[in-house]
Amino acid sequence: MDQLMRVLVSPMISGYRMIAASGAVCKINGEVVPCEKLWEGVKWLTTGAGIGVVVAVFAIGIVAFFFWFMMLVHAIKNPIEHKPIWILVLLLTGLIGAIIYYFAVKRASPLIPSPTSSIPPTISN
Repeated sequence: MDQLMRVLVSPMISGYRMIAASGAVCKINGEVVPCEKLWEGVKWLTTGAGIGVVVAVFAIGIVAFFFWFMMLVHAIKNPIEHKPIWILVLLLTGLIGAIIYYFAVKRASPLIPSPTSSIPPTISN
């Protein structure tokens, strides 16, 4: 966890050092303060934002994988034209192929009606 924090915070520290080296003046509520004091006040916010971005990217990746997997299952199970080609497209292109497959095949295909019972009703006396 400590290394993750260093990776997330190190670009911000480098930016802070460049500002401090340039002779910039840091102010809090109109009062000139050392720039180190300003950094201490926002360090938790920038670290939390970095972790939030990592979590958001991870969640989007999970959703994208699930979408790709569902399109692959649809291509395997349903009778579609050029099935082997579509399966290869999905396997080789990942999410882009899944999006293309969704609009070209899945969304364009007519809805298949649910099967109805072919057994006639019995008449009871």
